Amino acid sequence: MFARVPLFARAAWLRRRRGNLPAISPGELADATPFAVLHAASFRRGWSAEEFERLLVEHNVVADRAMAGGGLAGFVVSRIAADQAEILSIAVDPAYRGQGIARRMLDVHLRRLALYGVAVVFLEVDERNEPARRLYAGFGFTKVGVAKPITRGRGRGGARPSPRSCVTAKPMLRAVYSLSAITVLSLMLIPVQWLAVRLEWPLRRRIPTFYHRLVCRILGIRITEIGYRIGEHPLLIVSNHTSWLDISVITAVAPVVFVAKSEVAGWPVFGLFAKLQRSVFVDRNRRHKTADVNSEIAQRLAAVIPCCCSGRAPPATATACSPSAAR
Repeated sequence: MFARVPLFARAAWLRRRRGNLPAISPGELADATPFAVLHAASFRRGWSAEEFERLLVEHNVVADRAMAGGGLAGFVVSRIAADQAEILSIAVDPAYRGQGIARRMLDVHLRRLALYGVAVVFLEVDERNEPARRLYAGFGFTKVGVAKPITRGRGRGGARPSPRSCVTAKPMLRAVYSLSAITVLSLMLIPVQWLAVRLEWPLRRRIPTFYHRLVCRILGIRITEIGYRIGEHPLLIVSNHTSWLDISVITAVAPVVFVAKSEVAGWPVFGLFAKLQRSVFVDRNRRHKTADVNSEIAQRLAAVIPCCCSGRAPPATATACSPSAAR
């Protein structure tokens, strides 16, 4: 059975018990083996320590553990996708069951997911597991579908369950909606931005910021700024690059121009977007072009447009990222 719950839902019986309760803390990679041992003791087909290791190193996997008496009393693991998450597994040591540990652990876990911007949580539970169904119902989970059993071969147990989550129709529909909305938005603003760049309208700086803010909203990305923005200009920003979402997040915060490798200019769609955002392209194989790159970055900085160097900057752009380019 698949279920989901809005994270703002709360149950009246979620008052925490007094006394010596296990401590709830984020799970770590070192917990892979204890998680596997408890999982094997809780389910007919347990996951191995290697499977838990592969889960715990994923950047979008969130795990919490309950520690008592120097050992593991319980754990819960979820995977995040945009503003949704799925609880992959939750287990409590038999010696600690019936003490409200699962409720407290799940409460803390759902709060952590909410901090990551998760709005809806899915999980799969056996319809015959009445205690678990009562627990989830207390948090506001509702039934949204029934999963058919998967079997493979002639073994008695069928296919071995995998820590990879089952795919439901709802995330797929959301992906189609997001892609369609971004496509329509792009087709509307590309001609306007092209004219703004060609005619050097001041609007050419604001359109990318407006566009990427809408993209972040469509994808369910919530941006949190820590610290204060630098008010002095010209400004050169050097940051690590983790994914293509960095472009939308950074541009949504400030009207920046990116420094990218020259190959990006020839990429379908993304190359067009990079050109319309007036990106500076660097040819890593032509170091004698460094002076030209410096000049182009200096022009952007003189126009009070922050330049952003992301990823591993090649040697050809080392001078371009120096203070001399800002003069």
